[in-house]
Amino acid sequence: MTFLVLSRNAPYIMVETNGYTLKRNQVFPDRLSAGWMIYLPFVINPSLLPMADEILPIANDKEQLGTLIISKKGIFDGENQDDIDKANDVEIQLLNLGLLPLITEV
Repeated sequence: MTFLVLSRNAPYIMVETNGYTLKRNQVFPDRLSAGWMIYLPFVINPSLLPMADEILPIANDKEQLGTLIISKKGIFDGENQDDIDKANDVEIQLLNLGLLPLITEV
């Protein structure tokens, strides 16, 4: 993940399966979606996202660059309602924290 972050111009990375966004399973169609995983270029305290299965700091040699939020450990199924609900909860909390950008902002 660190390689992807350092080798891209865009500081946001989303990972999803089974057309999670294409099938409009995300909560906010005008914003980035959490899906299975989302990397945001912000330092996020894990206690702020208790619904996420894992929150990993992504850093270079000097500092933390951002945070990888994993909505579900294991395989995320973009057609499974439990997985969709989990990703939706992450998206709602990120928006409440002011950390889920509009697609037009990226």
